[in-house]
Amino acid sequence: LIRGLEVLERRSAGLRGSGVRMRLVGHDGGMTLKAAAKNAAALPAIRAGELIDVVAEIRQEEFRGRTEVVLAIIDARSHKADAAHAGS
Repeated sequence: LIRGLEVLERRSAGLRGSGVRMRLVGHDGGMTLKAAAKNAAALPAIRAGELIDVVAEIRQEEFRGRTEVVLAIIDARSHKADAAHAGS
């Protein structure tokens, strides 16, 4: 579980736009992360500029001879900064 990631970019991917590729950054402005989800319909409300919480697996992908680390998103929701998340 990673909380409070900012969506820098979101675009359709895969066959007929069935998937989603995103670039995310932590609230501290650290490293940019690449993320992917196979089911775009499960993430309809997420837009660039929004803060989100994600449940993801870290995966290594190879594409055209390049290897990169990608967050494989299992689930995501809008980030809610509230008392339940304080200190995390």
